Amino acid sequence: MTILILFLDALFFTILMIGSLFGLFKAVFDPMVVLIFWIASIICLVAAIYIRKHNLNKFKKEVSEKEESPYLRKNEYFYQAPFYLFGDMHIKIHGLEDGLWKPYFNNNFLKWLSDYNFISATGVKVTSMNNKVILKRTKLYQIRPYYQVFLNDKEIGTLEMERLIKGGIKQQTPFVFKDKHHTYKFHNAYFSTSTTITNEDKLKILKSNRSIWDLSTNSFTNRKGETHNIKLTEEATPYPVTLWIGLYIQVMINKQQQK
Repeated sequence: MTILILFLDALFFTILMIGSLFGLFKAVFDPMVVLIFWIASIICLVAAIYIRKHNLNKFKKEVSEKEESPYLRKNEYFYQAPFYLFGDMHIKIHGLEDGLWKPYFNNNFLKWLSDYNFISATGVKVTSMNNKVILKRTKLYQIRPYYQVFLNDKEIGTLEMERLIKGGIKQQTPFVFKDKHHTYKFHNAYFSTSTTITNEDKLKILKSNRSIWDLSTNSFTNRKGETHNIKLTEEATPYPVTLWIGLYIQVMINKQQQK
């Protein structure tokens, strides 16, 4: 949203600037004040675009793959999300063999619209040694996010936000993953940084904790940003851990975009 707002600000002050030159707004706006705000808006826009490019360079695939990993026990995973998410970023999933995730878009046009915050059409692609997971945003006309879920190029279900009348307002992550036979629910209470995925028997499949303050530089990634510590608490599931992590990442992206 930042770049879009700065672009609109710069456009607004450019129009005022042109109008002031031709005397259209002289009686309403002081030309010197308009000039100051126009210069400031251009500087802010250029700075935002530079920061975007700088972040993209820090999250190149070859850079992320070389990250050192923290000590993790069996079924423990870790990743650090960037402050701002753009289409060409690659984020390493520590603990998952050859694990990387990146934003996924149905086409380049939606990627461009999402990168500049005109709409939110961001899905997720997660790859590991043995699996590939894609969450594809569909039904863009709906207010509630809806995704088709693919595992190794086969559609296996959907991820969607619950309706408010079904309890969607009672917590931070009101999402459900549905396949042909089962329903799995996300839960994150208000004022909590802990998220769980449970099955229909209330058995926890995944539990995670994320950081609150993101201003310090992580010693392993050498970056700033929200850190996520994930633990697979139930191994006997019909799907690989790559899927559960992919679902979790998608829900966290939506939560971040709602801030």
